[in-house]
Amino acid sequence: MSRKSDRHWYPRYPGDYARKTAHLSLTEDGAYTKLMDWYYTVAP
Repeated sequence: MSRKSDRHWYPRYPGDYARKTAHLSLTEDGAYTKLMDWYYTVAP
C-alpha cells in the first residue's frame, strides 16, 4: 500500500524548469505551476 504522499508524485527538476520558464512573469509562473500540479493530481 502506498502512502498518500506517493500517489501524486511527479519529477520536477528546478534547473530545467527555470530554463524553460524564465520568460514568465511571477504571476504566470505561479499559474503555470498550479496548473501542472492540478494536472498531475487529477489526470489518471
